[in-house]
Amino acid sequence: MLTGLSAAEAARILAETGYNELPSAKPRSVLRITLEVLREPMLLLLLRLHRNLFPPR
Repeated sequence: MLTGLSAAEAARILAETGYNELPSAKPRSVLRITLEVLREPMLLLLLRLHRNLFPPR
């Protein structure tokens, strides 16, 4: 039969390691998000394709 941790063991591990959660990420600014989007290879490919299909007059 399988058993879990005792309450004392669970409390000890919680005190040593803390809660089971991921660290929160810093919020990204609008400028950073814009720069990340502009660096996307798919966007660059689409812009290049658009330029080739619809060249300036």
